[in-house]
Amino acid sequence: MAATVIQRLSALGVLLLSACASTAPTPPANLSEEQLMIVDCLLQGQVRQLGNIATSLSARRPQKLPAYECAQAGGEFALATRDPARALAIWLPFAQQGNAEAQTQVGEMYERGIGSVPDYATAATWYTKASQQGDSRALINLASLHERGLGVKRDPLLAARLFRQASGQAGVPGRITIDLVEPVIVVPTPGQDGAAPTVPLGGQGERRELRGKVSSDAGVRQLMFNNKPLAVDSQGLFRAELDLSQGSSDVRFTAIDRQGTQALLNFRAVPASAAPSALKVNHGLPNTRYHALIIANQGYRHWPQLKNPINDAQDMKRMLEQRYDFQVTTLFDATRRDMYAAFNALRARLKPEDNLLVFYAGHGDVDEGNQRGYWVPVDGERENRSNWMSVVDVTDQINALGVRQVLVIADSCYSGTMARTALPVADADLVGERHWDALRAISQLRARVALTSGGLEPVVDGGAGRNSLFASSLLDVLAAVNEPIETRRLFDTLAARFSLRAMRLKVQQKPQYAPIRFAGHEAGDFIFVPKR
Repeated sequence: MAATVIQRLSALGVLLLSACASTAPTPPANLSEEQLMIVDCLLQGQVRQLGNIATSLSARRPQKLPAYECAQAGGEFALATRDPARALAIWLPFAQQGNAEAQTQVGEMYERGIGSVPDYATAATWYTKASQQGDSRALINLASLHERGLGVKRDPLLAARLFRQASGQAGVPGRITIDLVEPVIVVPTPGQDGAAPTVPLGGQGERRELRGKVSSDAGVRQLMFNNKPLAVDSQGLFRAELDLSQGSSDVRFTAIDRQGTQALLNFRAVPASAAPSALKVNHGLPNTRYHALIIANQGYRHWPQLKNPINDAQDMKRMLEQRYDFQVTTLFDATRRDMYAAFNALRARLKPEDNLLVFYAGHGDVDEGNQRGYWVPVDGERENRSNWMSVVDVTDQINALGVRQVLVIADSCYSGTMARTALPVADADLVGERHWDALRAISQLRARVALTSGGLEPVVDGGAGRNSLFASSLLDVLAAVNEPIETRRLFDTLAARFSLRAMRLKVQQKPQYAPIRFAGHEAGDFIFVPKR
């Protein structure tokens, strides 16, 4: 594929083969890496029959597609990373005509950098135009610029409002959470009457120790345990003791931050041997198909070999299949072409109402100049990024998927370059049917989110036996979930558990969770639904 000009390919008649298809065509065999890459494609208009004698030609339209698919449809295309000006020329006329999607795409091109450096001010102008039409993706991008003060005045409060507006929420968020991590406890949603749910605790004897973490954006002012003050260290960690000599114990944690925001964690603890049968929640969520692509690179040819990725992948596959009913595809020791081909195969197979989880474990690196992250294929050379898979490439593949929700879990060095913005969340205490109404609404929204093992710092391989420290913590939390849960809630418990274990090992690493920039995130969250 030439890298310098928009390429005009086949004739108009070819586009009728697939341009209107509800799913992507199956990729032909033996395609090159470049044919599998996502490009900015200008599709020709479609011939439409009007009655028996008249025909019309619909307007041309831009779209993100793999290069081979654009070619099959008779389109013109450009690869933005190599010829950004030509890619811009595909979208700009539609943006100037007022198309909100095109305005957002143009803004993202300017933010990524049409020339040698990003033009944040111009990006903000286009995001503003699209956000005035209610485009959620533009609202999130504009919020991110205000959050960081790039091209616009730095305004965290405005950023918070825009983030929440994009996800259909109101007001300014106050984030304070209480999580129990030893043992891992994901407290079920209270019933319609608001009564505290019952939680079984393992262990022996009449006394049980609970360890947890309280977190707040504004700083924690006080933590109470059963109406008595509880000590909290500088990391937000705490410990409490329960007496189960009477067969059960009420547990009530109340936290207040320095702005007066309050969080409550309330349940009734019983010995595991005395616990009632697990409640089968009638949540009413749609019967969505869940898929996973798990990539584990371990036997590197030019990098140090890793110990845990394949173990992590196998254990994650088992967890997703047996407890969450995912259809899982695995790639072990994959090349860059293997990864491109896997994404394209999913694009051809998945339907718009499906959800997808992508898990990557292996080496990662970052370009210090542009802060661009990379997943390193098993044959990747140490000083040659040309055959690495950049996070931009991964993001483009995700953006082109037609599925409803995508969650990327990246356990690699510098994986946090995928997720550089805050995730808008709702902290309202919803119980019973109100909670399930909210979850049903979230499950219908398009989401592109990333859960990463670290930010821009290197991450550890190992630290928890057969698994990495991150994978082990994630598997522990997934095993403790007994009802549908948003990944944001799951992340709170994961981050707290990881923090406690990392502190013991003196590891400077902090998991992150946020929308994936430039991947088409609009609102909502990825929902995990355990088998009944």
